Amino acid sequence: MQVKGNVVTGKELGELVAEAANSPRRRMNLNMHEDDEDVNFFFSTILHDSYIRPHRHNDKHKYLQIIRGKLLLLEFDDTGNIIKQAVFDSNNVSLHPSAGSKPLAYKIQKGSWHTILALSSVVVVLEVNSSFNNSDIPQDLAPWAPAEDDPASKMYIKGLRALAPR
Repeated sequence: MQVKGNVVTGKELGELVAEAANSPRRRMNLNMHEDDEDVNFFFSTILHDSYIRPHRHNDKHKYLQIIRGKLLLLEFDDTGNIIKQAVFDSNNVSLHPSAGSKPLAYKIQKGSWHTILALSSVVVVLEVNSSFNNSDIPQDLAPWAPAEDDPASKMYIKGLRALAPR
């Protein structure tokens, strides 16, 4: 989906959630950039039953900011061991000095194996990156993780979700 104009409203994000619900991959993007722009801004809606195979982008960093829902971000080493994890929860967003160190945004370094999983029924994140890849397939898929259409992916997701801090 492409934004019409320069403003995104709750209406557009609601429509994005509806489109994700009708998508076989159970996720959908709303682009705020044009194809020829160097920096890409888009909202990603990810439903709880969506699986994004761990992958990496060797040519760009990725920035994520939680907008709605609860999300688990995982980073892996080259053999699939989890080396970093963060839980983002839009209900915990506070600008008060006593808010603590709950993550609101995260920069995934270039070349880092990663995935994100919805811990709530619907997650909306803002993603920013450079050198947009027009394909729906990430650049480098993790060879140690099941493919999206592999029946083993459901057990893989379940195992990853079990590792999320409570």
